[in-house]
Amino acid sequence: MADCRAINNQINNEWLIHDQGAIVRQMGWDPKRYAADPIERESRPVTCAQPLIPLECGAVQTEYASGVTRHSHGSVDAFWMRLRTSFPNAALQIDRCGRPR
Repeated sequence: MADCRAINNQINNEWLIHDQGAIVRQMGWDPKRYAADPIERESRPVTCAQPLIPLECGAVQTEYASGVTRHSHGSVDAFWMRLRTSFPNAALQIDRCGRPR
């Protein structure tokens, strides 16, 4: 998914979201092996740039009202499901994703 900002018919900012795991699988590679490869090539497992590891960080941090912080996708699923059941006839439309610069 791409979201672009244009001024005077020129794109000057672009936000991209893609499923790297799906891309890697389509190429016939193992996603875990693909993520580990740069670490091994740098030969510095502790100091190299490490990919997000679900067991350690859940790949998401969410902030809720009253200063509540949660990690992993479970809290996101629960939040949106509770909100959705409060408005059974509502439609969800995402118009913009990302942070403006």
